[in-house]
Amino acid sequence: MKRDRARLVTNVALGLLLAWPAAQMVLVRGYGLNPWKLAGWGMYAAPQLEPQVSIECLTPDEVGRYELSSVQPAWRREFERFVRRRSGLGRLARPDELARKLLDEYPAVDAVEITVEQPRLNPRTGMVEAESTTYAHARDASVSFRPRPASRPRSRRQD
Repeated sequence: MKRDRARLVTNVALGLLLAWPAAQMVLVRGYGLNPWKLAGWGMYAAPQLEPQVSIECLTPDEVGRYELSSVQPAWRREFERFVRRRSGLGRLARPDELARKLLDEYPAVDAVEITVEQPRLNPRTGMVEAESTTYAHARDASVSFRPRPASRPRSRRQD
């Protein structure tokens, strides 16, 4: 009985060990997870690059839309936490907490738009390209966002 149980545990562990690389590849391709995270076996095939995050605020007055050029000390920790999470978890890490903290901190701002540009290695071309994702957060549902012109992916040669 003990021998059968030990064999079952060993077989399950070996099966999980063999299946994990495929599961991790699905997570990397599907959700943009960092291949260096979660014990990925393909980690040496991709550079570890940090995302660039920009924040735009929308106000109802004559200022309108403006880009936040610096992060206030009051929520710098939340900003850095999001960048770290985004670096590892890819698109699974959403900036909802960061946007909520910003809206709470600045009552004159009706909405924020957070754009994340994550550099990724294109396996076909071998070039590093920025994958851009934009998240819009409004204080209430009546705020409408003016569409911005679409940006083309930027390629950077990695030497």
